[in-house]
Amino acid sequence: MDSLTQMVLGAACGELVAGKKMGNRALAWGALGGTIPDLDVFVGKLFFNEIQAFAFHRGVMHSLFFAVLFPLLFSYPIWKVYDKSWVHERNYKLIFLILWAGVGGYLIFSATNIFAAVLLVGLCIFFLWRFYYSTNKSGTIDKTTYKDWYLLFFLSIFTHPLLDCCTAYGTQLFQPFSDYRVSWNIISVVDPLYTVPFLISLIVVSFSVRISNFRRKWLIFGLSWSVFYLFLTSINYFYVKNTFKKSLDKAGYKYNRLVISPTLLNNFYWRGVAEGDSEYYYAGYSIFDCSDYFENFTVFPKKQNIPPEYANNKDFQVLPWFANGFYIISEINENKYQFSDLRYGMFTDKYTSDDNFIFTFDVEKVNGEIKISEKDTRPKDSKSGMKMLKSIWERAKGRCD
Repeated sequence: MDSLTQMVLGAACGELVAGKKMGNRALAWGALGGTIPDLDVFVGKLFFNEIQAFAFHRGVMHSLFFAVLFPLLFSYPIWKVYDKSWVHERNYKLIFLILWAGVGGYLIFSATNIFAAVLLVGLCIFFLWRFYYSTNKSGTIDKTTYKDWYLLFFLSIFTHPLLDCCTAYGTQLFQPFSDYRVSWNIISVVDPLYTVPFLISLIVVSFSVRISNFRRKWLIFGLSWSVFYLFLTSINYFYVKNTFKKSLDKAGYKYNRLVISPTLLNNFYWRGVAEGDSEYYYAGYSIFDCSDYFENFTVFPKKQNIPPEYANNKDFQVLPWFANGFYIISEINENKYQFSDLRYGMFTDKYTSDDNFIFTFDVEKVNGEIKISEKDTRPKDSKSGMKMLKSIWERAKGRCD
């Protein structure tokens, strides 16, 4: 999921564990805990090339092993200094704000454009000021324990990869023992219907007295909405998956396996791709469609051949693993190929060329060395972006023709 959503979930975990003792500071520390696994983006860029860093993301720092072990080490020094009087002086808290906003800004900037980064970092600073820097309405803060801090960071970090597993990207939940990627495909990586009500509940929480029942009720509302919405998306997933299977059978397509996932920003419009022996079958479906079947299938060849010198390259081997075998390879010229991950679908319902796919990589030989880089397929300007989002929204409303 996106960084903002993970911050919101982490903040709720912090409030659940230590809100009565720490007040709004529990929200801030929980949000920080919810951000920690995504620091693997920064670590990967420091120590690996682009493709190995790509494989490192949602790896060991998103594992159950990390969620258990890291809080054991991270919580202790924080616990030892947190209750010191100087920690709650304004100079310390201002340093905390600057450092936290810097981490959040880096993560946001790495995934979006500069305007969105500035806007979201500004919002982070505003709410952190409210959560952490300003005086808490309820007065003095109670003493904390090591157990409080461990549970706060364990829960905020542990829930991060679990939520990521709900998307199509895949999370290496069992690292360092297995590189198996868990992906349940029930929710988009960005879904406002999940995030916005959850965020609103925590804003209300932050303006409430820390020991009040009113504050607890809004926290319960936020957490309940999180669980309830994921339950609804699971129902949508099984409904759409069964519909996709029926549609393939009705069309007479023989397939070995299939994958479905919701489109960006919603859980209504889904896309599915099925793998046959020599072809792929692709179609879209809205849960508001009047028909009970996927219609207008696009069929395209299963092109996966590439010269051995490319196929044996260590970096290239990351790509089929990441795509879970749902991919095609297009030859651009004798030294350049395009790798397309099919799980994320296309920008349109109709397949016209291999450039339609959302998630693609360039694989080329430069001066005898194989170079791999992710292609930037995002809309080039705001007008194109709005046009794409409008087309998704129109299709999500359903068809009855």
